[in-house]
Amino acid sequence: MEVARVREVESDYTPVRQPVTVRERGFRLPSHWPGGMRRNVGVIEASHLIRAVESFNRRLLEACRWGVILLVGAITVIVALGVFFRFVLNNSLPWTEEVAKFVMVWLAFIGAPVVLKEGGHIAIDFIPTRLPSALGHALLMVIQVIVMVVLAVLVYQGWALAWNALPQVAATVEVSLFYIFLAVPIGSALMLTVALELMLRQAVAIRSPGGFPGGPTPGDAGDWR
Repeated sequence: MEVARVREVESDYTPVRQPVTVRERGFRLPSHWPGGMRRNVGVIEASHLIRAVESFNRRLLEACRWGVILLVGAITVIVALGVFFRFVLNNSLPWTEEVAKFVMVWLAFIGAPVVLKEGGHIAIDFIPTRLPSALGHALLMVIQVIVMVVLAVLVYQGWALAWNALPQVAATVEVSLFYIFLAVPIGSALMLTVALELMLRQAVAIRSPGGFPGGPTPGDAGDWR
């Protein structure tokens, strides 16, 4: 009786296919697997890469936000001092205007990555919003690739500009212009990491328009949906 009951339970048992998580190192997907399953594995793997880049960018952008706060405070104090000494004490400080300009340069390049991540830069979305979902994401991915190329050029040329300005000194303060122009390669490198994350998100959205766990959802930065 017990044997018959065990056989009956075994005959009713239907194995449940476990969801594919990540590909093991060195494991090659079987060629007979359905295309959808192989595509899902690639999407899941890309999601892990995106989360790693996003975690890295989150720490960088948090530092950038604090840097923007400090730089805005510095500009406020410097400009206020210049106005006070010029119009109240009638004895203007010679360095306030130039230092305020230098701080503004750093403010622009430190704040730009934050704005890029939040999708705050000026953009024309007339074409991608009228294309099919996959094609629209493909267009945005190409745009991000172009942005990355431009930023890579800015990193290289910005470093060359800063290095050439090393012997030059500001007119009113004894500071090398190297430290001022260094904002160009640093800010461009920060934007490059953000553009990489946005490009990866668009690439995944092409293959999985519905999104993936932890991946881009409608309304995310860099997504026009």
